[in-house]
Amino acid sequence: MLSPTTSPLPYHLATTAQRAQVLHYLQARLIHHFPTLPERARARVLTRALAEFCPDLWYTDDQVALAPLELGQFVQHVAASAEIPALDPPLYDQSNQCLMQYVLHNRELVVWVLPELEASTSPCGPRLLTLLRRVMQPPLVAQQLSQAWRWDVPGGPALPRGIPGGGPAPDSPEVSQRLLALEQASQRIATSKTDSQSLTGMPSSLPQS
Repeated sequence: MLSPTTSPLPYHLATTAQRAQVLHYLQARLIHHFPTLPERARARVLTRALAEFCPDLWYTDDQVALAPLELGQFVQHVAASAEIPALDPPLYDQSNQCLMQYVLHNRELVVWVLPELEASTSPCGPRLLTLLRRVMQPPLVAQQLSQAWRWDVPGGPALPRGIPGGGPAPDSPEVSQRLLALEQASQRIATSKTDSQSLTGMPSSLPQS
C-alpha cells in the first residue's frame, strides 16, 4: 500500500541504482505478463519503456513501486512494443467482454427506439441520424471483438439484462432500410420547409392599386 503522504520520485531524476531497482521490481511484478516476449529481451524492452514512459517511483522503506493506475498504463505501453508478438489467435479479457456487451446493448436500443422515431411527426434531425448510424456501425475492431466469443453457449458471456427483444437484428438489411427511410423523410421535411420559407419571402407580382 502506498502512503498518501509519500512524495514520488520522477523516473528521470532517479539514480542508476534506483533505476535498476525499479527494473527489478517490474520484472518480478510482471513475470506472468507478455508470454510471447523472449526472456533475453525482457530487460531491454522494460528499460526502454521506462525511459519513454517516465513513471513516478514510490518508495516505502526500501521498496519501490509504481502507483496502481500508472502501473496499468505502463503495462499497456509495453504491450504496444514492436518486440512483443501478438498472440494468434488473440486473447481478450473480461473487460473486453463488458465493453462489447455495452456496444451490443446500445445497438439493440437503437432498434427498440426506431418505431418511436418512425411514428413521430417531428423530423429526425441530421445530428441524431448521425448518432444512430454511428452506434449501428461500430469500428472494425469492435466487430472483431464481438466475434471473439460465442454469445449463445452455456458458460459463455451473457448479454446484459434489460435488452429489449422481438425486433429485427441490428445488423439486418431491414434496420438499414428503416434508418435510410428516416433520413429520406427528414430530408423531404427540411426541403419542404425551405421551399415554404422561400415562397413566403418572395415579393408579390400583383399590380398595386
